[in-house]
Amino acid sequence: MPSSTVADMAQKIKDEELFCFEGSEKKMEIDFVPIDGSDAACLSRGAGSMRSYRRQFWSECIALLNGSILLHEDQEGFDTYLISESSLFVYDDRVVILTCGTTLLLKTLPVIVQAGADIGLEVSWFQYSRKNFLFPEQQSFPHTCFNTEVSFLNKVFPTGRPFVMGPINSDHWYLFVADFVRRARDVDWDANGKDIDRPKIQDKDQMLNVYMYDIDPEVAQLFMKADPLIVPSIFASESSSENESAGLDSPYVGSSTDDGGGGSSRNGGSSGEGSEEEEGDGDGNKDMVEFPKVQGGAGAGGKTMKAYVADGGAKVFAGDSFSSTPEEATARSGIGALMLDDGYVTHAHLFEPCGYSMNGTAGKKNEAYWTIHITPEAHCSYASFETNYSCPSYHDLIRRVAGVFRPKRLTTVEHVDQDSCIGLSAPVAPAEIGGYSMDGRSFNEFGCKDYCIQMCNYSMEGVE
Repeated sequence: MPSSTVADMAQKIKDEELFCFEGSEKKMEIDFVPIDGSDAACLSRGAGSMRSYRRQFWSECIALLNGSILLHEDQEGFDTYLISESSLFVYDDRVVILTCGTTLLLKTLPVIVQAGADIGLEVSWFQYSRKNFLFPEQQSFPHTCFNTEVSFLNKVFPTGRPFVMGPINSDHWYLFVADFVRRARDVDWDANGKDIDRPKIQDKDQMLNVYMYDIDPEVAQLFMKADPLIVPSIFASESSSENESAGLDSPYVGSSTDDGGGGSSRNGGSSGEGSEEEEGDGDGNKDMVEFPKVQGGAGAGGKTMKAYVADGGAKVFAGDSFSSTPEEATARSGIGALMLDDGYVTHAHLFEPCGYSMNGTAGKKNEAYWTIHITPEAHCSYASFETNYSCPSYHDLIRRVAGVFRPKRLTTVEHVDQDSCIGLSAPVAPAEIGGYSMDGRSFNEFGCKDYCIQMCNYSMEGVE
């Protein structure tokens, strides 16, 4: 967003004394390998796995960043935690954690690294990333600016490298990578100089992030639990007729209003605009729901999600006001159908008075996660989508996600390893999204050119 628009929004927030929630997430991924050189693929819960740490440990860890666990479920391949400020996913050999608001995510890093060392694991790859904050002045150390974050991270990983992708005066994305993956040889040596046979590294990971700002007000209403007189800011944006003039045709979302879980009570929300190079919480308590494990998710009126979408998505609820349960918000918005028959919602949460978070499982062996977090207030509306689901292309998924939320602008970030499904299919290229124009693309290769990251900014056509 242009800096003048950021200034106008800042003045509007000040004049109207609006509550500002930083919705965009800070994220860490920490990958581990056994210190003794054995194959990480042989790890299993209870035998040197990060999954050997149970809910009590992770609860104490999340408390360090000023969050709490709302719901937890063990999947076949990983453990999933819905937390008050986003999500945590724990695999045998990796930990992925996303937190929004003013949480102090990096303060958990030394604890997690030490927990790995205590069971014979060392870090093989680390990534910290986030979008630029809309409200950087609200953040506390070590998140007051990216330079401060880098200084903090360099104390843990002195060889790590920071990057910025995208225009610094508009939507951009920060990244810090510490890469210890052994790629050059199949033989290594232990501390005594003895040969250790190590398995040849195959990089097969891929991941998609979609960051969406100024989501359609009619969609945002689906994630409100309060009366409009209590939370008037949700209705402050212009009519969603702009979306129609932009030529968007979404089969997923209709015109009903609703409730949600993520905004005011999740501890921070954002439209993710201004640069913060200069130095500059409460938990929901209701409507945590575990969803039935039906492929495609639970639909409206007992229908499957596939049939529900075919009937026009949320349009079948026209005339209703707010959602009363997480299942209702999930169904009416079309979220439950995003992964089609390749994934389902495991649990979701509606916050008071507004906001929404969900975790889901995807893939033929339920080996992947997908997660969505929504801040619906009009002056800082935001939604994010993330998955490590393996497929030949994310383009159709990106289009479905944009069709559900109809944001005025969005940023996509694709992480692609060379031996991943996307990496083996075709060169990484930007998605074409109907009703949107691409404002810019950033691309970078990492390691020995064995993985790359692509970031693209899009804006809705016909909207200034």
